Formats: sequence, structure tokens, C-alpha cells
Amino acid sequence: MFLSTFAEAEIRPFERGAVPPATLVQFGVMHHVVNFPERIGRVPGRPGYGRLRASDVAAAATTYFGVRLARHRSPGGDGAWVQYANGYYVFAWGDHEGRPFAQVGRVVEVAGGDLVADVDLYRMLEWGADAYATPADDLRRAGFEVSDYATRRARIRRVREGGRERYVLLEWLPAE
Repeated sequence: MFLSTFAEAEIRPFERGAVPPATLVQFGVMHHVVNFPERIGRVPGRPGYGRLRASDVAAAATTYFGVRLARHRSPGGDGAWVQYANGYYVFAWGDHEGRPFAQVGRVVEVAGGDLVADVDLYRMLEWGADAYATPADDLRRAGFEVSDYATRRARIRRVREGGRERYVLLEWLPAE
């Protein structure tokens, strides 16, 4: 489930120590769209637009990447669908086609205790596919079509804070 969180947000690859601020913003917004839609408010006078507190976006970046979002601003480029204004990230909000998910093929522990995982990213083309089944199982099920659209190599670190444990994503690269 941890790596599916990044698949759902459809973040672009990044190298260790170089996660772009735009990626943090896009992830923070999409994470809430998929997992916490109740936190998204309507934008007065703009039907079809939602807004999310900048503090919620920043908290997601810290929780899932282990880095702080240094400054709130509109991402631009691929993230131009999100705009920052007055403490909120504003974006067009509607139903999304086919939710992406991740399936881990192999995980190895590397020097320093980090984990490196080979990850296949899939998109459920119809609602109801089982994200916990193998892709072959889903393809055999009548009525479900699943599309493989990317592979990634993820570097993950376990962190402990205040007696609790969680994982942070350090690197998300195209698999070789």
C-alpha cells in the first residue's frame, strides 16, 4: 500500500536527495484527492474547483518524503493544474479515470538499512479490480482489464519518530 500511494499520485521520477518542490505539491494534492477527499473544500464562485489547505499538502510531503516543503507556490510545468493562492492549493476537481496502483516484485536491503524495491505500476481500467491480486489474476477475471504502464525502482527508508515507525520515499526512478 505504501508504494501505491505514490502510484496514485502519478509522480514523476526523481533521484535521491533531489525531489522537486513541484512533485511534493502534486503528491500532497493527489494524496488527498484519492485518500482524503473530505478535506477538500469547494472554491466559492468556481464550480468544479476544489481547494486544499497548504498545511495539509506540506504535512503529506513531510510524512511521505521526509522533507519539508520550504515554500508554498504554484508548481508550474507539469503541475500547472494546481495553483497556490492565500494559503490554499486550488485545482479542477472531478472523477478520475482508472486509479493507478503499485505492485512490488522484489525488495532488497542495501547498505545503511535502506530498502530498494522493483515496482510495477498499473492502472485499473475498470473499477473493481483487486489491487492485491497479481496482474495475471486480474487479467483472468472476466470484466476486468488492467494496463501495465510503467516500472520504477524505489528507495525507501524506515524512520522512527516519537516511538512510531513509518517509511519515507527517498528515490523513485525508472527501472532499468
